[in-house]
Amino acid sequence: MKNFVVSLCSLWGFICLFFSNSLFAQLHLTPLPHPTLQNATATRTENSGCPNDTLRLKLPFFDDFSQTKNGIADTSRWQCGSGVFINNTMATRTASFNMASFDGIAANGKPYNFDTPVAVGITDVLTSKPMDMRNNSGGFPKVVLSFYLQPQGYGERPDKGDVFQVLGKTVEGRWDIIRQYEARDDWKEFEYQSIPVIDAKFFHIDFQLRFQIVGRQSGLYDVWNLDYVYLDNNRDASRTSVIDLTMSIAPDYLLKDYTAMPITHFYEKTSLLRDTINATMNQLDNQNPNPVFYNVILSDVLTKAKLGNLLVRDSSILAKTQQIRVQGFPFKFPNIIPKNRTKLYLKTDFQLNTGEKIATLGINTLTNDTLSTTTVLDNYYAYDDGSAEYGVSFNQKFGKIACEFDNAKADFLTHIDIYFPQLGVNLSRETYNLYVWQKVNIGGGSNKDSTLLVQNIILNYSDSLNKYTRIPLNRVINLKTGKFYIGVEQLSDKNLTLGFDKNIDNTKKIYVNVNNQWLQPQNISGSLMIRPVFRPATVTAADDNIEEESIATIYPNPTSGAITIAGKSIEKIQIYNSVGQFIAEQTVQSPESVQFELSHLPTGLYLVYLQSKDKVEVKKLVINR
Repeated sequence: MKNFVVSLCSLWGFICLFFSNSLFAQLHLTPLPHPTLQNATATRTENSGCPNDTLRLKLPFFDDFSQTKNGIADTSRWQCGSGVFINNTMATRTASFNMASFDGIAANGKPYNFDTPVAVGITDVLTSKPMDMRNNSGGFPKVVLSFYLQPQGYGERPDKGDVFQVLGKTVEGRWDIIRQYEARDDWKEFEYQSIPVIDAKFFHIDFQLRFQIVGRQSGLYDVWNLDYVYLDNNRDASRTSVIDLTMSIAPDYLLKDYTAMPITHFYEKTSLLRDTINATMNQLDNQNPNPVFYNVILSDVLTKAKLGNLLVRDSSILAKTQQIRVQGFPFKFPNIIPKNRTKLYLKTDFQLNTGEKIATLGINTLTNDTLSTTTVLDNYYAYDDGSAEYGVSFNQKFGKIACEFDNAKADFLTHIDIYFPQLGVNLSRETYNLYVWQKVNIGGGSNKDSTLLVQNIILNYSDSLNKYTRIPLNRVINLKTGKFYIGVEQLSDKNLTLGFDKNIDNTKKIYVNVNNQWLQPQNISGSLMIRPVFRPATVTAADDNIEEESIATIYPNPTSGAITIAGKSIEKIQIYNSVGQFIAEQTVQSPESVQFELSHLPTGLYLVYLQSKDKVEVKKLVINR
C-alpha cells in the first residue's frame, strides 16, 4: 500500500518534515495554538496587575502543575501573563500529570516575532512570585532547586545553540543565570536536575525564580518541557530523584473502541466494555521505591452514585523504574451499569494510597495521586477526548477524508459534529461537502463508494477552543448495524482543517482519498474530531420507517416570518439555520398547532426538526422577504 505524504508543520512555521512521497496530495498535521490570555500582548515578561501580586511566598516552593486545568500557570505561585502552556500532551513520560511547555508562542497565541522568521532570542518566560529567603542565610548549601526537564517531547526539537535557562533575582534586582542547558543528541526523556543554591546574593526578602528559553521567536519552535519544580531548604543535592508516587496518564475509557457512544447502542452491545481498565503511575524515587496500593472507583457523574470500588494491593511493584502501568481488575460489567437511562457519564478514578503526609514531606504531593476519565453514553460516537493538539488538512482540491464507525444498533443519524480549528487562511463562509457513506472503496478496484448523503455546507468556525460545530443533515438517515463512514471533501485549494487528537490513536479508522483512491495515512497517529449524532435516546422505536407519512405540516412555506406547525403527535420542535447553528426549540404541550415567530431571522434556508414519540422528521423552511 502506498503511503500518504505527511508533514509535521508548526502553526507559524515555514519548514515541514516529509516522511514519504508517493502521492501528489499532502496530509498535513499542524500543531494548534495553546489557550490564550484575554488582552495579553506578545511580550517576553509577565503582566502586572495579577491576582495575589503582593503575595510573598515562603519555602518550600513546589508545583508539579497537576492541578492546572485551563492551560495557564497557577497565579498563586507564578506571575500571570506567561506564554508557557500547562498541558499533558506535549511531552513523553511526564513526571506527574501535566507539565509546562516553553516555545515561541506568546500568551496571546501569537509568535513573539512573526516578521522575522529566523529571529532568535528570549521567548517564553515563567517567573515565580517573590519569596522570602532570609531565614535560609545560615545554611546556603542546604537550599536545593530540583525539577524535571525534557527537550522537544512531541514538539519541535531545540536547535544547536538554543538554551533553557534558570535564573534567580539578586538582592540588587538583577536576573542572574544560575544554570542553562542545551539539548544533547541523546537527551530524549525527562531528566532530573538538582541545583544547590549557595550564592548569598539570592538570600533576600524578594527572591524570585525564573525559567526561560532562548530560541526561534517566530512560532511553535524549540520546545522545552518542565515538570515538578521543587525549591526548599535542608535537601540533599546529591539525590537523583524525589520521593513520590504520582499518576501520570489517565485511566482508559471504559469502552474498547470509543470515548463515547449512544446509550441505546450501548445497551444493545455491552460487550464493548473493556475487560480491564489501565492507568499509568510514576515511581519517581529510584533509590527506595515503595509498594503500590490504589483504589479504582467507578461512579455515575449525573447522580453522584458510586457504582464500584476496587482496592488493589500490589506489593510486587518495587522495581526501580519511572513508569508503571497499573490495572483495575474487572468490575461486574455490565451488571453494575444503570439500566433504562437516557444519558450516562461514567467516571473512573485511579487513587494512589501512598501514605504521604504534607507535614512529613513539607510539600503537598497528594494532588498528583488521583486521575480520572469520564466515558460518555449519550447519543453520539466519539474516538477523541475532546481536546485537539493538532489540525489535519489536505493541500489538494477535492481531497476527501473519512472516518469509519461500527454501528451497534440500527438507528437514525440526524447530525454530524465536527471541530474546525482556524489555522492560517480564514475559510469562514466558504463551502465544503459533508459525506455519509455506507461503504468506501478501500484499496481501489472496480467497486464504487456506496454514498448515502452528500450535503454542501457553508463553513462557520466555533467561537471557542475545542468547540464542535453541530451540522443537521438535510434528511435523516436510517443506518443499519455495521460499518459506515462520515467525512468531508475540500472544494478549493485552501486547506480545510479538522481537529486531530494526538492522545488516542485511531488511525486505523481514518481513510483519505486523492486521485480516486482510498488509503490509510501512514506515519501519523491520533483520532479525527468528527462525531456522528443519532436521534435522542427518548425515541425508542427502532423499526419505524422514517419515510412514512409526514407527522406534521408547516405553513406558509416560504414565509416572511410567522409559521404554523400542525400535527397530532409532535413532542419537540427544533430549528437550525443552513450551517447548523441552533435557532430555537420548543417542547410541545398541545400538538394540534404550534406557532413560531421568525421575523427576526434573515432571508435563507432553515431546517425544522420534528420529533414525535417514535419518529424524527426534517423539513426545509424558506424565509423570504
